[in-house]
Amino acid sequence: MTRVKCLVRLSAVLMLLCAPGASSEDPARPDYIGRLFLEIGFVTESAAAAQRRLLSLINAGELGEALQLTTDLQRSIREDLSESAMRLGKVVLNEALLAAETGDRERAFTAFEAGIGLISDSHGRFHPDLAEAYTARALLHLGRDNPASIADLRRAQHIMHRYDGVFSADQVLPLRYLAVAHGANQQRYRADTDYRFMVKVSEVNHGADSLAHLPVLVEAASYFSRRGADIPAIPPHWRMPPGPEESLDHDAYRREPIFREAHDLYDHAIGIVEQNHGADDLRIVPLLQGLAQLRVRQGIGLGSAEHALERALRIVWESPSTDPADLADAYIRLGDMYTVTSDRRAAESYLHAWDTLSGDTELEALRRQLFAHPTRLEVGLPPPASPDRMPDHAGPGDPLFVEVSYSVRADGRVEDVRVADSNLPFRWRSYVRTRMEATRYRPRVDEREPVATRGLSYRHHFTLRLPRSQRQPPPPAG
Repeated sequence: MTRVKCLVRLSAVLMLLCAPGASSEDPARPDYIGRLFLEIGFVTESAAAAQRRLLSLINAGELGEALQLTTDLQRSIREDLSESAMRLGKVVLNEALLAAETGDRERAFTAFEAGIGLISDSHGRFHPDLAEAYTARALLHLGRDNPASIADLRRAQHIMHRYDGVFSADQVLPLRYLAVAHGANQQRYRADTDYRFMVKVSEVNHGADSLAHLPVLVEAASYFSRRGADIPAIPPHWRMPPGPEESLDHDAYRREPIFREAHDLYDHAIGIVEQNHGADDLRIVPLLQGLAQLRVRQGIGLGSAEHALERALRIVWESPSTDPADLADAYIRLGDMYTVTSDRRAAESYLHAWDTLSGDTELEALRRQLFAHPTRLEVGLPPPASPDRMPDHAGPGDPLFVEVSYSVRADGRVEDVRVADSNLPFRWRSYVRTRMEATRYRPRVDEREPVATRGLSYRHHFTLRLPRSQRQPPPPAG
């Protein structure tokens, strides 16, 4: 790992040291190859040899040839009655997984259906191997047919419950994907429930204060922090309207409880690290940074956010294993917080980071990346509002936008905001201008001096929000 990439090192170290067995699979880029049935236990030597050949092709990256081999192997098994339907089903599921990995969705869905059918018909629809098959098919559905993805993940979860109890540890990954699918299906309230149950499952299996419980705590804390930031604050004297629980109007009443939930999860995670590794361990640093970010999003407790980042800087500074990029990152995060709170110590923190990244070619490349241009900071603004009808002079399908020009001062404040172009009425032009004036930036730094930057532009795109009577309800979860 080069030092240019070290700004994310502390977070990576936290997950690697505290959760060596945890999966970091991205639901948007599923690992279908990792789900292949590698040891099928064929009776005939010819089938076993074909399976060994299949694994060699996969290891060599020859996925197209491996996919063809699964077809040949199926034909051979069907001609030899000594092999069971279970073994054939696993070969067919391997075809589905390879097809999914190579992007052949139609072939993958056909093979998933056939493989699941073979195992269900011969060994029952709750056979444990089907849980992984349903999970893989759910990931193939995700983003395109979210209700189908939810239905498959529920099937996988039900199988796990049958064989390993309601709190089966194997369901942590399906619960994570289920939360993603519910969120994509406009059912954020159910995604919240998925994460709460995921925390409970981890707690039951590992213990509330176990290091093994830490990755799920941190993931849930990060989720609820983002979740709270996506919810607008409640207007004064506003009452909850009737309607489905998933509606944004009901979400408004969950904003503060969700932030408190995230705060409690971060506190719990910090306590676990302190108990097991001490109060000055580097593993605490990403948690303190997450806690500070939560406070910014919530818009309260910014003083405690500053204290958290000051503590993080002290831990990094005093650690013998700290490298310059880690130290610069801690200075920059604290400087960004000072900029958000209009604290004059921001410039001092940025200059400490500048000096830390000086004197080395790779570090100076990182310094240019961080300070060559103003960087927009998260300041806890509520989610952008949306128009509820098309303006008269905009045609169907036209993007709705407001473009502004602006300058960033040396202290990170925005000034000289002017509307340069827009196809929306005055109300929305004024709205974007006001949001820009409330925004803060990490200023550009030139030769150890924070400087103003002029002639910047920003185009804000709006999404049309239909009245409730015209909205389509989210599809059923299945």
